[in-house]
Amino acid sequence: AGYPVDYLQQIDGPIDGDFKFYRGVGCESCRHTGYRGRTAIYEICIVTEGLRRLIIQKASGSELKQQAIQDGMVTLRQDGWRRVAQGITTIEEVVRVTQTDEVMAETTQESAPATAAGELSNTAGEIAVR
Repeated sequence: AGYPVDYLQQIDGPIDGDFKFYRGVGCESCRHTGYRGRTAIYEICIVTEGLRRLIIQKASGSELKQQAIQDGMVTLRQDGWRRVAQGITTIEEVVRVTQTDEVMAETTQESAPATAAGELSNTAGEIAVR
């Protein structure tokens, strides 16, 4: 299925590269959902020296996330896009189970205490698979 570039940009979707997107048509065994089973998507943040400094400075959540991504963290949504590119799931399923930064900002407090220096933060989400 073809998706407009502006829609893919809006959902932080994969717009670089030659992707072929699939959508399940469904059958009796999947109850016409187009999915079979579940798989996990992961977000793992290793506390680097840069993150440790920001935590000590009581930086905002958005600053911490920006540094974590700069240091190599892959977000839930980015991991979901990998699954889309592999043909394991669909764009709609990734959008359904992940949140954009705007939604996260509305639902979390920017001043919430940061993870203690040296700890490992691990978040996982489940998505339906094709």
